[in-house]
Amino acid sequence: MRGILQDDRGPEEFCGGVDDALLVGTLEAQPGEHLVDQARALEPRDLLTDEEAVCGLGDAHEAGAPVEHDDRQRAADRCGADAAARLGVERAVGADELDDDPGDPGPLEVVEEAARLVVGVPEDRSGGEDELPALEQRSGVLGVDDVHPSHRGIEAVGAAEHLGRTGGEVRQLEQARHGERGGGGGAGVGAEFAHRVTVQSVMYRTLHLTLCSLTPGAPRDSLSVRAVTDGRRPDPDPERARTMTTLTHWIDGAPAPIADDARRADLHNPATGERTGEVVLASRSETEAAIASAAAAFPAWRDTSLSKRVSVLFAFRELLNARKEELAAIITAEQGKVLADALGEISRGQEVVEFACGMPHLLKGGHTENASSGVDVHSLRQPVGVSAIISPFNFPAMVPMWFFPIAIAAGNTVVLKPSEKDPSAANWIAALWKEAGLPDGVFTVVHGDKEAVDTLLTDERVASVSFVGSTPIARYVYETATASGKRVQALGGAKNHMLVLPDADLDLAADAAVNAGYGAAGERCMAISAVVAVESIADALVGKIAERTRTLRTGDGTRGTDMGPLITAAHRDKVAGYIDAGVEAGARLVVDGRKPEVDADGEGFFVAPTLFDDVTPEMSIYTDEIFGPVLSVVRVAGYDEGIELINANPYGNGTAIFTNDGGAARRFENEVQVGMIGVNVPIPVPMAYYSFGGWKNSLFGDTHAHGTEGVHFFTRGKVVTKRWLDPSHGGINLGFPTNA
Repeated sequence: MRGILQDDRGPEEFCGGVDDALLVGTLEAQPGEHLVDQARALEPRDLLTDEEAVCGLGDAHEAGAPVEHDDRQRAADRCGADAAARLGVERAVGADELDDDPGDPGPLEVVEEAARLVVGVPEDRSGGEDELPALEQRSGVLGVDDVHPSHRGIEAVGAAEHLGRTGGEVRQLEQARHGERGGGGGAGVGAEFAHRVTVQSVMYRTLHLTLCSLTPGAPRDSLSVRAVTDGRRPDPDPERARTMTTLTHWIDGAPAPIADDARRADLHNPATGERTGEVVLASRSETEAAIASAAAAFPAWRDTSLSKRVSVLFAFRELLNARKEELAAIITAEQGKVLADALGEISRGQEVVEFACGMPHLLKGGHTENASSGVDVHSLRQPVGVSAIISPFNFPAMVPMWFFPIAIAAGNTVVLKPSEKDPSAANWIAALWKEAGLPDGVFTVVHGDKEAVDTLLTDERVASVSFVGSTPIARYVYETATASGKRVQALGGAKNHMLVLPDADLDLAADAAVNAGYGAAGERCMAISAVVAVESIADALVGKIAERTRTLRTGDGTRGTDMGPLITAAHRDKVAGYIDAGVEAGARLVVDGRKPEVDADGEGFFVAPTLFDDVTPEMSIYTDEIFGPVLSVVRVAGYDEGIELINANPYGNGTAIFTNDGGAARRFENEVQVGMIGVNVPIPVPMAYYSFGGWKNSLFGDTHAHGTEGVHFFTRGKVVTKRWLDPSHGGINLGFPTNA
């Protein structure tokens, strides 16, 4: 990493600062080669020059760079006071120069100086030793399970751990570093310190957040990550410490306690295959607690003025826009998509937030004066109550944002159940809502599997359910929730076709097929998976697609690659199995992605872009939604055969036609039985003020996402007919009311 606080860092440098700043404590404090090896294995670094090492604590240590006494000021000038603080901590806890240079300040003095830079302690410590417990509590690292996700929570690890201890105790730490087990238990002090640093280092590696990307002053617990999950003293075994990074639910505006018997699921970085942590899976009772929190918050939020609700939406929008790089890094670390794609996902979701900021206009009703003699009529829309959102792994930010901005702006409360494969984005969003001023309970996150889902679908306090996922599960969600009296919008799977006519611009069509087929590794419901090519231009089109496909770089999404990994090893194997099946069925494999060359470390879950030609409708690579980077070319005689093929498909999510013939395009728009249509646009995802959704087996329920339909889904209409009686009116009339 080339200076962890420099603004011009590249994407590949984005995730290094946390490891460098924290692992130095592990290297210095814990005796034993096994811990040193483990720390170095977490994130290998190239040795840097002395100048480059000024901003990187771990780099300076690993490179063995000489550090002069005035380097702290130089680091502060170049990289900010926080970098100087890290350098000061490193020197205080055992850098060799301390013993060799009598001009250096003592270890305790340097620790205190570092602490002042990190947690804002004034130089005049008039409070004396009485202020030390408060300072340690502010650092968020001593005896506190929930780690403060700002600069202070990381950079004060070394300072706060030893601030206020005697010079002899600091010397014990140095003895522990050198493996000296005497000196009043120095080795034990070192082991405890090393364990704490290791736990937190692994935790922040899991989320791939750097010191420079986190905003000082972020609310405590905003990532809802707990360094110690069971309330007991941490196990000093560093390997077991790696398993303690645990994401829990967000209920009542804070991370929920973790039960001793809580079920958990592993989290992985798909680009490396590395296990990065775990997420708590809610029981029925825990899900009911989340629902109860949302139900309790609903009356007050419903009665909050539209102006106030929208002001919170605006604040959320501004925070999201300012810190979207943080969220993109989390998405790439857990979902695997490249950073540019993660940022694009956030931007599309932000469009719905901006749309929802116009809720005062969207909720305006109608009014008719004197509809009958002395009778006025007006309509209004009111929130439905607790709204459940069950979102998929492929868009952990955008898909929830299709729903919750509108639901919240309309006066509902939300319980979000994200995918258990990449859940951290949901907690980050929850913390951002809190920072924006949203009352506790209005936005709740519950992590889980089928047990949590079934509770949301059947609990009578939940009024609506929004779901995005595969068609079998969408059907199950719709049938189960509607049987419990809920309104449901369940968006299912897809098999999206792109019809290419002979008059089309083939270069444009080839670019579109590659972009739409392989973007997000094909893990999106709007991906083009079947190119329907008219026979006369099929050979030329396949050649152009193949040429472009072979140039794509697959690998770690933080390294500037074109395509990242698939979400899990199991899904990778499933996609590879479909490629095997296509070959066995007789399709021509033009580009084979089963043994990819990737730019990544470790054993990630990669399948490279794959292209088939001569695919027929009975093959599984055509009939099934593969949800991977597999593009199939189906040849047809002409327009009529092409549209017949598309309309015969059980899915109807999205489709596109590529042509320069306006008449053919207009006919296609009218005749195709699909919900979202592109004309020379391969992925026709509508803007937020239109509604998103398909036909046939791609949608269960009558209402699409966002736009006007989304507003109607999260509200219920009322029509009020009223008359203020005139004294001259009266009497009894049993006849049917008329409009006279």
